[in-house]
Amino acid sequence: MATTHTDLKSLYETDYYTWTRETAKLLNEGRLSEIDIDHLAVEVADFGEEKRNRLVGFLSQSFAHLIKHGHLSDRYPDDTPGWRKDALFFLKEALRTIRKNPGLKGELPEILEESWETARGEVFRKFDDFSREQDLDRMGIPAHCPWNPEQVLSGSLLPPEPSGKTDLRLPGQE
Repeated sequence: MATTHTDLKSLYETDYYTWTRETAKLLNEGRLSEIDIDHLAVEVADFGEEKRNRLVGFLSQSFAHLIKHGHLSDRYPDDTPGWRKDALFFLKEALRTIRKNPGLKGELPEILEESWETARGEVFRKFDDFSREQDLDRMGIPAHCPWNPEQVLSGSLLPPEPSGKTDLRLPGQE
């Protein structure tokens, strides 16, 4: 039984999975006039937003671990190596996401700020060291992302230490 355009529009609301399968089938068969173009346009836009959200998530996680490593290592020395590893892992995933979706580079200034804000919030929520968000400021954790897009894209968030190890201190820290 052939699916009509009207059927596809109602399927989108009632059975999304079947809508995706039927739409893919129509696309593969070149039956473009039968496609529910309005909902397809929404879904394509959502695919792009999903990639952006993925990048924000990876950067937020990397930044949160960098904040912890740079500002809480003295209080939690046993956690420091894990924070370093996690910061590097999430940064690599963020860079991979950008490589696969280079159009995100144009939004990177906004993405960095959004990611930094999320990271600060995560650190605030997870540690009893902070009773108010102003405590983050007092500890020297910047209110805005300390890295620019070029630094993030080059991976230069982690300058080498003299010993050859990677130093994760935030810019401006001694």
